[in-house]
Amino acid sequence: NFIKNAEIPELGVPGTHNKENAKCALSLSKYLSIEIKNSQNALRKFKGTWRRFEIIGEKNGVIVIDDYGHHPDEVRLTLEATKEKYPEKRVICVFQPHQYSRTKYFLEDFKNCRLRLLFFTALLVC
Repeated sequence: NFIKNAEIPELGVPGTHNKENAKCALSLSKYLSIEIKNSQNALRKFKGTWRRFEIIGEKNGVIVIDDYGHHPDEVRLTLEATKEKYPEKRVICVFQPHQYSRTKYFLEDFKNCRLRLLFFTALLVC
């Protein structure tokens, strides 16, 4: 039993990837014979998790969001979600590389994240 888009409630987290996750959760709920309304209510109340589109603070109109994504696809999806939630805001991404080798391997993919400004922080080698 597939979930229709109309069955997805208004979510507390932005992004098409979160809508797809909600579809999966609702499909599993149907499969497990859990009342769909209960699952929809739970999804409405969900506001996210630690280090995934976590709003750290706001000052003078600047909103700081922390997200743990290290893969170019994760960065791109987070940026798309940011533009969905704050379409009137300018987005600046500060990226802290996780591993030198992974950053080097995906460098071309990072260039395709549709960013105007992408800053890399220093990479710590431990």
